[in-house]
Amino acid sequence: MKKKNFTANAPQVGAKAQQEKNGVVGSVVEIVNLPIQIIEEKVMLGKTKDAIKFIQGLADNGNSEAAYYLAKLYMEGDVVKKNAHKGVMYLQNAADLGNTKAMMEIAVSIMQNGNDEEDAEMVFGIFHDIAMKGNAEAEMVLSCFYLIGYGCEENK
Repeated sequence: MKKKNFTANAPQVGAKAQQEKNGVVGSVVEIVNLPIQIIEEKVMLGKTKDAIKFIQGLADNGNSEAAYYLAKLYMEGDVVKKNAHKGVMYLQNAADLGNTKAMMEIAVSIMQNGNDEEDAEMVFGIFHDIAMKGNAEAEMVLSCFYLIGYGCEENK
């Protein structure tokens, strides 16, 4: 299994990680961003299992970025053995926690594979929820949906 550079798709290290480095540690749930350098270091030292266990701990304790990141690792299979079931499980977990990237991936997947009005309405609803979080890309997609009447009444 080839080694992968974690920083390409990973969230940046935030203030909490800096505080942890300086000895000020809160609960795992309070950590907002993943300390990717620590994870990369573990992988480079051959401690991939430790890195994954660390990410899983964050994800299992409500960190949506960790859940999303773990989903990507399992779906891509470059760092860990590819496992679509675990990938989808963590992607849904991240979406349930409000991660807009995960929500968008799920909506796009439904769009690509769905085939009825109910699917279109579900996709519209997901993009609406993402747009309500201030996501400009979702707002643009919604405007297109209104224009063509995808999952909603056509705006004439």
